[in-house]
Amino acid sequence: MKISDIAHLARVSTRTLRHYDEIGLFKPARIDSLTSYREYGVSQMALLNRILALRDLGFSLEQITTLTVNGFAPERLKDLLELRKAELETHILEQKNRLEQVELRLERINKENNMFNYSVNLKALPACLVASVGNPDLDVLEEKVRSLKNYYSVLFDHLAQYGVLNALPQINIAHPTQDDFWKMEVAQMLEKPIPESDLVKVYELAGVPMAAYLEFKGAHEWQKVEDALLGLLTWVEENGYSTVGAVRQVYLEMPEGYGEGVPCKLELQVPVKLSGNHRT
Repeated sequence: MKISDIAHLARVSTRTLRHYDEIGLFKPARIDSLTSYREYGVSQMALLNRILALRDLGFSLEQITTLTVNGFAPERLKDLLELRKAELETHILEQKNRLEQVELRLERINKENNMFNYSVNLKALPACLVASVGNPDLDVLEEKVRSLKNYYSVLFDHLAQYGVLNALPQINIAHPTQDDFWKMEVAQMLEKPIPESDLVKVYELAGVPMAAYLEFKGAHEWQKVEDALLGLLTWVEENGYSTVGAVRQVYLEMPEGYGEGVPCKLELQVPVKLSGNHRT
């Protein structure tokens, strides 16, 4: 084969092959004495593929020369390539997630001026008896229950033991922490007490003298719910109030399977008090 032929098959430049020849890494099978043209044998493709694979793995040409001179088992090269493939796939997934976050931030910036179109009102929230999973007082749940779907599964299984239907409303409660994170709790309102378990706590959810609230109705998408909550918190600040407790997400119509995109109706509630810059 001519140098152009093997370069085409290997998807490298003829300049690269000439350089490999000059440093003794990959020499042609023969050189025509009259024309000085390099000629390669088909059997040399296997060696060239290994050299290029090692190059793509990040080995230097000096290291590749040492490896190929001393012999390099195809099995070992295959293992290295599989490892590199896994690393690249992980990197691609990380970059994809970053891209999604950038797109999300860009979308939010584009919608800043018109992202909030909800009516906000104030009301008192009465105390109510609830069965709860994920309360911050039950730290053991961090190991046993890892998502809101699992919280509800644990809660509903417990309620079923005592003949309590999964009736509405149901409540997600987001407790602020000192680390600026939210610790989640899910709860079911009860008409009368039922026994507790290691994972399910029964208690009276305290009433709130004043809460700012809005109604969200539409497809159950976390991003849209978070946008609505952001708008609600912005309203609270701009109207001279400050938050004084856990944010409540009260489901008036629960999405089937707690899934994304399923129709739902919920009320976002934020306990508030008057601040120094309240608008009269």
